[in-house]
Amino acid sequence: MSDTLGYKRLIMDYHFSDFVPGTLAEADANDTVHACVQTGADSVLVYAKDHWGNCYYATDQYPRHPNVPQDLFGEILAGLAAEGITGYAYFSVGWDEHAVRAHPDWAMRCADGAPLRRGAPPDDQTTGRWTFLCLNSPYRDYALDQIREIVAQYDFPALFLDIVFLLPHYPPCTCDHCRALWAKIHDNALPDTITPEFLDFAFAEYGRFFRQVKAIIAASGKSIQITHNFGLPYDEDDYVAFEINPLGRNYLRGSASAKIMRAEANGRSVELIGHRFNQDWDFTTKSPVLMRWEAATTLAHNCALMWVDQPNMNGRFDPKAIAAINSSFEVVDDLRPHLADSTPYAEIALLYPTRSILLNPAEEQDFVGAYRLLTELHWPFDVVTEDSLSQTKKPRREEDTKNFPEETSCPSCLRGDSSQGTHTLTTNKLHNYQLLIIPTAHFLLPQTQTAVTHYLQNGGHLFFTGSTAGGLGLVEIGDPLPHPASFILPDAAFKLHSAHLRVTESWQFTARGETAVHATTVLPNITVTGEQWVSHNVAPGAETGLAAVVSGEMGNGRYTYAAPRLFAETMRQNLPAIKHFLTALLRQLAAPTIWVEAPGAVEATFNRQGDEWVVCLINGLTGRAAQGGVLYLQQTPDYLTIDEVIPIHNIQVCVRDRLILDAEDKDGNALTITGGETAVSAITLNQLDQYNLIRMELGG
Repeated sequence: MSDTLGYKRLIMDYHFSDFVPGTLAEADANDTVHACVQTGADSVLVYAKDHWGNCYYATDQYPRHPNVPQDLFGEILAGLAAEGITGYAYFSVGWDEHAVRAHPDWAMRCADGAPLRRGAPPDDQTTGRWTFLCLNSPYRDYALDQIREIVAQYDFPALFLDIVFLLPHYPPCTCDHCRALWAKIHDNALPDTITPEFLDFAFAEYGRFFRQVKAIIAASGKSIQITHNFGLPYDEDDYVAFEINPLGRNYLRGSASAKIMRAEANGRSVELIGHRFNQDWDFTTKSPVLMRWEAATTLAHNCALMWVDQPNMNGRFDPKAIAAINSSFEVVDDLRPHLADSTPYAEIALLYPTRSILLNPAEEQDFVGAYRLLTELHWPFDVVTEDSLSQTKKPRREEDTKNFPEETSCPSCLRGDSSQGTHTLTTNKLHNYQLLIIPTAHFLLPQTQTAVTHYLQNGGHLFFTGSTAGGLGLVEIGDPLPHPASFILPDAAFKLHSAHLRVTESWQFTARGETAVHATTVLPNITVTGEQWVSHNVAPGAETGLAAVVSGEMGNGRYTYAAPRLFAETMRQNLPAIKHFLTALLRQLAAPTIWVEAPGAVEATFNRQGDEWVVCLINGLTGRAAQGGVLYLQQTPDYLTIDEVIPIHNIQVCVRDRLILDAEDKDGNALTITGGETAVSAITLNQLDQYNLIRMELGG
């Protein structure tokens, strides 16, 4: 982690139009700096341009918010420097409402020609509807000229480029500018859905923009890091940033994002961005207990924490929000000495198939299910991505791009052409893991498939599901089962509490080579129509005897394949029997040498710091779910929050086949060690409140 920006970071958002009179009328640099000091932040991201296109720096060329001082950006930077706080620059790229309203042809366009905007139902009277701008339009030069002006006039160590991303629930831009650029390098028409070829195209154009920003910085003679928010490609980023607000729905998001971003960063610093708001910029402050939990989760993964705050409409800051941010930064100060410069430790690798999920967003549920299971098992695991397995990328050379001029660059990563050294996979990192898990991913780069094959042949273990990359050459996948729901019958040896497991997606397949069968397919008892059914739902019907889950060998390695998307089913059903079945299958392939025995609400991360092992433990209990109505259920959104801390007792860190020589908690209290004469030794933490960690020294 670079110390340039510190671990405690803050962004003061200014995304205010002037439709309401008096907005930001009391905005003041001294007041802003004072609020930043009160939070205890190491660094503050200061607005140079917001989503409306309002500039907060001194400029005569571009729109400014009418109610703020002429150079609020520069005044805040100077004030922060006087207080010993690092200030750096925020710039909104993808949203600039003033620019797009003045130049409608700069907007990203859907296939029907409509501008691509932040989604909101027509009757929604609360959500902002920002319009996305296309970087293949003249807007690119407009934004680059603004960045050139900011870089020339001010000194700051980093530039944060916002709203530069490709999300699967937004269609590709099919504006005239994109169509013209596509036509220069492709014979076929620009697709109106996300395809591998379109990803290639989009990543190239984003990468070109980032390189142009870096060229501006280089020409200035200054040293300024850049990052962007959020999504591929990360090749040009000096550090990697990602938003982690759980939004009351997913309290694995921060942890999973940390591991994914660490993989993408490949040694660079990672910044996780939390929101102090309870819901999406709703100007209420979320539970301070939740904010402290988010801080502990971020530090447990050795990432920097940035909180998003925003002033009130008058430009002044909410003292209660400032106090909550300060309280969470106390957690950072508490944990940082124990985790700074630490190295993550893992024995299991979980692949996040980024491109496959962009092509089919429903596949992410498989990853989340696998991530949740491993988290609740408290096994030492980490996330890998296809890019994180790559060799160090070669610098771009003139001869590499002479056939594709910069304005029409066309990378080849998705077509499997590794002539430029991009995405050339090796198996070096995979061989550090006992087990590789690939949740359902119908698309994998050819290099990934080759790396997995080599990993297996050299003694690795693999678990994969569903339609993953055509069976990876291990099984031949056929058509999906033609039923909205079917069942599998696990072998009785697994001793599950349910005889059958219901699945909603499964594939027919043929095993290649000798395999052991762990579960078979059972068809539903009837196909329901408007006139026929048996009961309230379908039941298990004919036992087909066809394999549904098998294990086999390849070279010196072993694999298990599950035709149903069992990880996704753990999320859909939350049925313990499915989790127990998956756990038993994983135990056939991996036997961790260090793990934690604790309730599933606890998250454990495993790190090495010098000669010591550091296991961070975080208590993640949430509020009770209430989904609207009691006798008559209402369709109202439920919102879960962490609002209290219930202590958990007698948590154990277990170690196999190694002696534990010494152990203490974060406050230096000695911990009890048991089992030194057996194969498994253990350390007991008598009580876990919100967070703690165990430092230990292991012998041979």
